[in-house]
Amino acid sequence: GYATDQSKHLNSAGRAATEAFWLDQFKTLPSALQLPTDHPRPAMRENRGATKRFVFPPDVLKSVRKAGAKQGSTLFATLLSGFSLLVHRLAQQEDVVIGIPVAGQAQLENGSSLVGHCVNFLPIRSHLEPQQTFSQFLKQTRKTLLDAQDHQDYTYGTLLRKLKIASDPARLQLVEVQFNVEQVGAGLKFDK
Repeated sequence: GYATDQSKHLNSAGRAATEAFWLDQFKTLPSALQLPTDHPRPAMRENRGATKRFVFPPDVLKSVRKAGAKQGSTLFATLLSGFSLLVHRLAQQEDVVIGIPVAGQAQLENGSSLVGHCVNFLPIRSHLEPQQTFSQFLKQTRKTLLDAQDHQDYTYGTLLRKLKIASDPARLQLVEVQFNVEQVGAGLKFDK
């Protein structure tokens, strides 16, 4: 099953290449995300979070999908690019990390079944260059996303342990913002 497959992968040659990929992505660590807040950050983070949901009307969704397709991009990569730009601008930082959820069940062989919550977060590192066009940024985000998905069988927790990031009681390590979309009828639900 899933646990057996994961255990076998721990000692495989593919695991070493995957680990090297992620360690290379974070050979230098980004600065902590500095999003503007309406009150000072507490010294000790609370385990409360918030999800903001936006539903795109079908006509807007169609326009976004078409614009992304003209650039050779999927709807998810196009929306992630737009969200990443928003985070870059709000934080006024050129280097940010956004977590995207991936299902571990997708790695199972066809015909296998698994009931359980096997979600992993991929930390997508985004670099925004001065004067970069949206088209260039979208192409860069798409490549980063595809590379991360090719190496998705490495857990966020394992990466944190390998990077030995100093713990900060006021913040989550590495990924403070997550992004997800899902199809809802003819519309699209966007969670951040």
